[in-house]
Amino acid sequence: MARDTAKSLKIPGLSGCIPEIAWDNHSVLLCQRPREGPAQLVRVSLADGKIHRIREADGGSWRASPDGRFIFHNSNLPTPPYFMPSQGGEPQLMADLFGDDSYFQDWTRDGHYMIVFKADVSGGSALYLLPINDGKPTGKPIFVRYGEFQAGETKASGAFVYAAHSQAGSFTTWIGKLNPIKNSVAWEKLSLSRINASSPAWSPDSTRIAYTARNFVAGRTSLLVRNFASGEERELYEGNVGNCLWSASNANISCVLRGERNLIQVLSISAETGHAEPLGTVPEGLKGATPRLLTRDDRAIYLTSAKLGLVRWEIGAPSWTTVCEGPDYAWPSPDERWVARSEKGKIEIRPMSGGDWRPLAPDTPAAVDEFTSDGNWLLYTGLDVSGRDGLFRVATSGGQPERLGDLPSTNKLWDVRISPDGQTVFAYFDAGNPLDLWMLENFEPKQQAAK
Repeated sequence: MARDTAKSLKIPGLSGCIPEIAWDNHSVLLCQRPREGPAQLVRVSLADGKIHRIREADGGSWRASPDGRFIFHNSNLPTPPYFMPSQGGEPQLMADLFGDDSYFQDWTRDGHYMIVFKADVSGGSALYLLPINDGKPTGKPIFVRYGEFQAGETKASGAFVYAAHSQAGSFTTWIGKLNPIKNSVAWEKLSLSRINASSPAWSPDSTRIAYTARNFVAGRTSLLVRNFASGEERELYEGNVGNCLWSASNANISCVLRGERNLIQVLSISAETGHAEPLGTVPEGLKGATPRLLTRDDRAIYLTSAKLGLVRWEIGAPSWTTVCEGPDYAWPSPDERWVARSEKGKIEIRPMSGGDWRPLAPDTPAAVDEFTSDGNWLLYTGLDVSGRDGLFRVATSGGQPERLGDLPSTNKLWDVRISPDGQTVFAYFDAGNPLDLWMLENFEPKQQAAK
């Protein structure tokens, strides 16, 4: 049997980044930490171990171009990705090449393009090729395909191998009928289109639920409505919609929509026809805040964010009113009587008009919680005295929590939504799906023959 051979390059002080073998297999990029000073990016000859220092290193990963003339750097650290000559020199920020929310993955095998994942307004991402010549972009990015990409690498054959979230979906959805008398919940698993991590919205009559679903392969997001009596599910609207709130009139659904120039608008979408009308543009300072409640006259929305706390925005107005300052993440009751927050895993409540916070269920760490429509109860998930996971409720006026029943899954619970009539709970959990591995071939544009 043949014996394997191994050769140590004996490089002292290796630290902090993934080794990158050059395309010609003659050298490797490494991070080296000297006895004094910051770590350095170095190129090491595989033939004789000779070390050439390039620049100060800051972790992350490095990719050398096929001809060895350029290097780009990706990092999960605060340092933004950049692009530079391999012999050292002034780096160029990736955002300057392709804008923010872009993640440069690798070169193509011929070195004509950089492969880039860029966040898409649909909520997923898209794969692009950025033309590069002599270290400079030479044209507009070329779209290749949509997906929910994680990471990738070009192989010697020219194929690009990447990981992406499974198309089967990231969540499992359940509907539960409450029986407070028997302290039980009868759960039934639902088969829905791929649900987003934005909260579904119940219709005021408790017969339907609206939710958004992303098709990452097609690069689009749709608003769908599920009728629980008939089992019918239909698409109401196609667009880059996010969180939606159902109007108390039962006629319309208000959704946030990311539009041109990254503006975020509020649309009113007919629950019957899908016809959409713009209501107003969200002020700049509220971008990133999560809509939590549409007032019953449809004129204002309560939004929450870790930075702002809880605010009330009169739709179309240039400013908003702060109800509860951040950094606490607070949310309102549907009847606008209460504000709740989670303080170190414990639920606290106070009147919407102001006053001191008081604890609800102080001995039970709470995970996900939701007011009933009348504001008289707050549902939450947590542990009972025996350490069992379950669904609980506690009166907003005070008192001891009541256990309503078990949860249908031990996976991470993302959200629960109780119907306005208080009889049914919609819940969705992390599906625990692994990543899919893909190999992309023949994806580069055909080069024009020289004349």
